[in-house]
Amino acid sequence: MAAIPGLGGGVPQDINITGRLGVNFRCSDEMRASAFLLTSLGVLGISANILLMVTICFRRSFKSWSYGLLFHQGLVDLARSAILIPLGQSIYACRPMTKCSLIETTFLLLVTVSTVNLLSVVLNAAPIIPEEDDEDLSNLMKDNPQCMAFGLFMIWFASVTVNLGPTFLSGALAANADTVMEEPSCPLVQGPYRHYVLNAIWIFINSLSIMLTMYHLHKLYKDSTRTSMESMRINRLYSANGGPDSQDLIVVSPSKGLHVERQMMQIEEEGINQVKMFVIITLAYLIFWGPLFVVTLANISTDWKDVKSSVAHEVSLHVSFVHAIINPLLFLLLHKDLRDSFVHMVCCQMDSYQGDLVSVSFV
Repeated sequence: MAAIPGLGGGVPQDINITGRLGVNFRCSDEMRASAFLLTSLGVLGISANILLMVTICFRRSFKSWSYGLLFHQGLVDLARSAILIPLGQSIYACRPMTKCSLIETTFLLLVTVSTVNLLSVVLNAAPIIPEEDDEDLSNLMKDNPQCMAFGLFMIWFASVTVNLGPTFLSGALAANADTVMEEPSCPLVQGPYRHYVLNAIWIFINSLSIMLTMYHLHKLYKDSTRTSMESMRINRLYSANGGPDSQDLIVVSPSKGLHVERQMMQIEEEGINQVKMFVIITLAYLIFWGPLFVVTLANISTDWKDVKSSVAHEVSLHVSFVHAIINPLLFLLLHKDLRDSFVHMVCCQMDSYQGDLVSVSFV
């Protein structure tokens, strides 16, 4: 990964350091700014995702197994951010990175897993219409470990198959196994271990997942708004006298009809709020990853060594790194239950700290 031109201060000074393989690595003061940026993005991404996972664990009781998917989302984004730290340290120390092909492949796989996981969370957010005997709506949405385990297995199975299958079948890794890097760190997305077709397939897979996410968000919105029509229909059918002169209608009390109506209105409100949250998160994905996808597809005949010095590629790549920071923060800010849990967690810590101060003052 090259340094972004213009980040370093002062006049760049090239430093030649001979690596373990006898290769002279070219380092400059300008690269130190890039190393600091990569390390900072990695630390911030790890911190934000740890905060998301701690908030989920603090909640303890889950309404839905989608909380497990959100925890998994934070874990994947944390691993994505953690990859940036050794890359930054490699640039700062001007030392070579081993297994660049493994690092690049792992990073791209984690991006695909994160995208497919977002699609799975949206698919799992479909509203559930309560039955007549279900008094509590939350009983319908309890956590199911079996479903969560199967969902996570399918996410990783699909991501590994569609991401690594073309990579190994094309022989790109074996064809460039002897490539020697002349700079520290490792190039990502457009490097010596990938070619244009592999990048196009990777972008197509992630773009398809996002398009399916938007399609199901549209269906989720229609399903959520349909509950208000159902409640109106119930009010017309259910009355104290059994409704119209039809023997097929069930006679229920007005309080029962109002209870069902409140449940359906609750489902509608929660569904619309979920759609708004996922729309913002999906738009954030497009904002942070869209430029890199466009730049990668545009560089159809550009050699990877020329791409390393491309401002458009390096800037769009670093912008995509920020997504691992923004994504968990959006979940904490927009998800009502997570937001309430985070506020409750912070308040509990502050109350505990104030209690310790009071006890110490009395002593």
